[in-house]
Amino acid sequence: MLSVDRIVSNIAICYDEHERKIELPLSELPEQIREGDMLILCNGRYQIDKTATEQRRAQLNRLQRQVFGKKEDKK
Repeated sequence: MLSVDRIVSNIAICYDEHERKIELPLSELPEQIREGDMLILCNGRYQIDKTATEQRRAQLNRLQRQVFGKKEDKK
């Protein structure tokens, strides 16, 4: 599984589970690809793993709340 770190020009900069950097041309990826997506290789083509992407985003949101705390409205 790969994590899309960023998109630069026509290249997606990804990292695998061992933190190895992998650069993939956008032409080899789904059109709706965006930073933070998790990719799996299926039948020789990369696909977005929607479940893994949602789980990762939820985990990152929890970590952000722990680090920065929840902002309260001041009235």
